Amino acid sequence: MTDLPDTPADLIDRLGGTGAVANYMPAPVGRVSAWKARGSIPARYWPQIVDLAKIRRVRGVTLDYLSRMHAAEGAAA
Repeated sequence: MTDLPDTPADLIDRLGGTGAVANYMPAPVGRVSAWKARGSIPARYWPQIVDLAKIRRVRGVTLDYLSRMHAAEGAAA
């Protein structure tokens, strides 16, 4: 699959959902649910998101990609 998720919520879903992301971090499911609801993943978690994407074979998820997604979400707000 080459299409990258457009939003943090889509990315979390592609990575297996809030439970899977929370288990990998590790972080409470409620925290990851909050990221999904507000449409923003805190930058301090980006390296772990990139690692999980590699494990889940979600190609193209890099720190640069996350930075561009974050900027796009901020511009839309």
